[in-house]
Amino acid sequence: MMDMKMERKGITGVWLSRLMAAFVAVAVFSGAALGLEWEPLGPYGGIVTTVVEDRDGTLYLGTDGGGVFKSTDGGESWRLSSKGLGNPSVFRLTISEKGYIFAGTKGGLYWSRDGAATWSPVAEPSRNALVPDIFVDKDGRVYISVWGSGVFRSDDGGESWTWLKEGLSAPQVNQIAADEDTLYAATDYGIYRRPKGDDGKWESFGYSEENVVSSVIVDPKGDLYCSYWAASINKWIDGEFMPYIGVDPYTRVLTTDGEGNIYAGAETGVYRLQSTARVGERIGLEKTDVQSVMVSRGGRFFVGSYRSGLYVKEGSRWVERNKGIVNFEVLALALTPEGDIYVGTMGGLFRRDPGGRWESYLDLNNEDVNTIVFTENGYILAGTDHAIFRKVVGSSQWKKFRGLWGFRVKAIVEDRDGSLYMGTDGDGVLVSRDGGNRWDELNEGLENRRVTTLIFAGGVLLAATHDGVFRLEGGKWVRSGLDWKTVNDMAAHRGRLYAATAWAGVFVSADGGRTWSAASEGLETKEHKRVNTIESGPDGNLYIGTFDGLLRSDGKGPWRDITGELVNRRIRAVSFDKEGRIYIGTFGAGVSSAVLE
Repeated sequence: MMDMKMERKGITGVWLSRLMAAFVAVAVFSGAALGLEWEPLGPYGGIVTTVVEDRDGTLYLGTDGGGVFKSTDGGESWRLSSKGLGNPSVFRLTISEKGYIFAGTKGGLYWSRDGAATWSPVAEPSRNALVPDIFVDKDGRVYISVWGSGVFRSDDGGESWTWLKEGLSAPQVNQIAADEDTLYAATDYGIYRRPKGDDGKWESFGYSEENVVSSVIVDPKGDLYCSYWAASINKWIDGEFMPYIGVDPYTRVLTTDGEGNIYAGAETGVYRLQSTARVGERIGLEKTDVQSVMVSRGGRFFVGSYRSGLYVKEGSRWVERNKGIVNFEVLALALTPEGDIYVGTMGGLFRRDPGGRWESYLDLNNEDVNTIVFTENGYILAGTDHAIFRKVVGSSQWKKFRGLWGFRVKAIVEDRDGSLYMGTDGDGVLVSRDGGNRWDELNEGLENRRVTTLIFAGGVLLAATHDGVFRLEGGKWVRSGLDWKTVNDMAAHRGRLYAATAWAGVFVSADGGRTWSAASEGLETKEHKRVNTIESGPDGNLYIGTFDGLLRSDGKGPWRDITGELVNRRIRAVSFDKEGRIYIGTFGAGVSSAVLE
């Protein structure tokens, strides 16, 4: 049997072999035993899209990819409350007069009648559609916007719906508002209005249909405001919209408090609009891209942001309140033998120590961290969309390798001699034989330079690309099968090499990648065949992360879904610790862990 030791993804071949030796038996799993119990770990924060408060002061928060969270202590801490929520990307939460919580998601409208303990889909009229907004008027009627279809109204709290379509030539509705008699719709092609009753139809007014209107509200006095994206915030005065000055034109949301004050959430913070003059002033979060603004009945500000999570205004300070909110898009995972977890995300690099405390590295803030590797000489390497960063284990400062700015780094491996190989998206493979001070191209014969991963198999370097696999022989690359397929990841397992593809499932090679055969039995759905990552587990099984969950195989039998209840099933990274736990990184719900059964 040929040697297939590898150095990749932050787990050295030595440690992985020790970890696998710690497991004596190979488990066999049946359908009845499938479904792991997951513990969300973090990192905390992410994209907070909406916050609401019920009559008892309980807070509910929606995220883009992490589902719904609930707080009973005024936002000090949060817990996941998404059981039954079929889509984790939540754009709007609204509470009806009956106390029902409605959630507008990328995959339809959901509601909860038990305080977000459980969720159920509202089958019509939004099945599998994007629902950007939900509005409840003073009479208890519920309105929803269904992207591409327009506005629907329910007069019975959500049991049945009426399509208000006549005259609405722009069915891409961003927000709904109403006064005593009139309904308003902010669309991607202007602003519309219509009578609230059954009679009448929509009409465009105030703006040309070429203007994107991101938000519309009516204040307690009945005054109408709207935000014209990339232009201005405007108030309807004497038959025309009049602009405000001093406010970021890239305003995403408008809201009002109980006293009639108007607030705007924009790409450069939170603004308050003056009532006596058409002037706005920023009141905080200057460098924050604001997604939502909610003022509680007690006058507290809750602001959702893009990637920074939730902010609460306490006196003159804005404070992050993200404990328990898990909503990062994870790209890479790496664990140390001591129990540290390094997490590469689309918003930077994080570390969780063995005590459960998280820290972020400001040197890599806002970087897309695609790969994390531990070298034999004690360095940690982080490959991003711009460069490679390096730090010594135990230190806190990261430094960039010089001369690499602009390379989209997707993979890093180290050979037995300490040479580093870097796979990039667009620039092929580079090699450094002096610890990263100098890098040379290694692209002769590499017909596709969009590299996704690198792996050593039997002492030979292989590169997975967007057009199959290549093998390095005598300093030149030669094709090694799976032509025309995007290969996302590769793993060695029991003397064989496995390849995870973007659309065609899993393939296996018994000769070091020279020939391949399909190994996709059990991958019944299209989403299961979209495989993001593949790992050899310490229990003797193979694991794949797909667009629809985590699957396992012993390498002989079929793949079986072991995802269990997981709010976000799009899994981008898989890793293991020496205690028998599995860790997954999801695209929108951070990192979760479970005990291997």
